[in-house]
Amino acid sequence: MLIKEIFYKAKGIYETIVIAVGLACIMVGIYFTKHKNNAFGARRTCKIFFWLSRIRLEKVGEFDESAELIIMNHQSVADILCLEAYHPRNICWVAKKELGEIPFYGFALRGPQMILIDREDKRGLALLLKVVKEKLSQNRPIVIFPEGTRGRGGERFLPFKAGAKIIAEKYNLKIQPIVLINTRKIYNTSPFEARSSVARMVLLKPFHINEMPTKNVFFSQAKSSQKYVASTDEAQQTNDAARADKNDWYKELEKVMQEVYLEHYKELN
Repeated sequence: MLIKEIFYKAKGIYETIVIAVGLACIMVGIYFTKHKNNAFGARRTCKIFFWLSRIRLEKVGEFDESAELIIMNHQSVADILCLEAYHPRNICWVAKKELGEIPFYGFALRGPQMILIDREDKRGLALLLKVVKEKLSQNRPIVIFPEGTRGRGGERFLPFKAGAKIIAEKYNLKIQPIVLINTRKIYNTSPFEARSSVARMVLLKPFHINEMPTKNVFFSQAKSSQKYVASTDEAQQTNDAARADKNDWYKELEKVMQEVYLEHYKELN
């Protein structure tokens, strides 16, 4: 048992070094290419982390390139690597302003012109909506962690905050929910350790808030690339009564993402 713990810590430290060196290289790339699609090419090199760390990232479903808002749970720094490495478009993250002020790391957010918000500023929401509109006009999908901060990576999400709901409703955006499983186990910073070499990214069916699918449709899509496939009859159980009310769509989405996460979490662990 002690040998395993030492191995987990050593792997975590190794991955930290990989990320630090990789981030330095990416930042050099950002400096020279930030005016070319927000250094999209340099940011894509995040995928090297998975190869160097011998991590297998399983993907269930497909990215929808027409989605304008990505809502994703948050457990680890690795969450950012997953999307930067594999999303086909020039995504734009919503992050805390404090992160942009961190020496070294902050440039990785400011250079590609991500959205940095000040939670203490009473004008924060109005400014957020203004900047989101600007980024959308630049053909950049918005990515937001609705939990607001990193969760513990166990069986439960942190409660969703209202920011993603407000953005989606203000601009009637097409949303793609993404559920990440085990990213905290492949890389944790508190403490530095890596307890797994397998993570999973589940890409759920995209929707507009007035056309949100039922839970069965979400689940059939989330399982379609796995050995367990929902029946066609189950997937087609959609009717107006079963659909979430427009005012409750965000709460319903939180429940569905949590359930999808829990099912995959149990399978991997």
